[in-house]
Amino acid sequence: MRAMSDDLFKVEYQDAQNLLRAFEPTLDEVRSAATRLSGFYNDEHNRIMLTHEDDMSAEEVVEYYSESREGGDRLFLLEQEGELIGDADFRNFDAESAEYAIMIGARNLQGRGLGRKFTTMLHAWAFRGLGLDRVFVTILPANQASVRLFEQLGYGPDNSPRARSLIDEESDVTLSVQRSGFEIQHGAMMDLARFRTRT
Repeated sequence: MRAMSDDLFKVEYQDAQNLLRAFEPTLDEVRSAATRLSGFYNDEHNRIMLTHEDDMSAEEVVEYYSESREGGDRLFLLEQEGELIGDADFRNFDAESAEYAIMIGARNLQGRGLGRKFTTMLHAWAFRGLGLDRVFVTILPANQASVRLFEQLGYGPDNSPRARSLIDEESDVTLSVQRSGFEIQHGAMMDLARFRTRT
């Protein structure tokens, strides 16, 4: 298991349209965001894509964030021009890799390239800040929009034992990307992503 810092990080990217900000929240910030996050998770479309069978209350969102962080996960809230629009996380760390997941929860903002931008920002932090060498994703076969997103980002099929150990269902699609390939494809944008501790 990779040794993890207790510092909370933020990652920012300014493009021609918006300031995008991903940040690891304090527990108070999670509490403030919990009702909106609960709405994102409980949206019928999002819930199917995230494999949540039951609604999550705001209190359960806070509990989920707290338990995930205690387990070593790195969770980020995603903001566009100061408005909360989703979340993302890295989990299941080993010495050189982790699993990644992202949700643009605001339905009116899905399919507009924000998932691609936030993922590139956060991979800049994971590869350059944490020093990871590979990142994995697991996706429901029905979620072809996510499969296309990650393929466009340079991810490829990965059926290695490490990748398949991350699945929830045998039918899940597993993809991964190595740092070197991601740098070649997205290095220019990664250079513009600024990450630092929040202290």
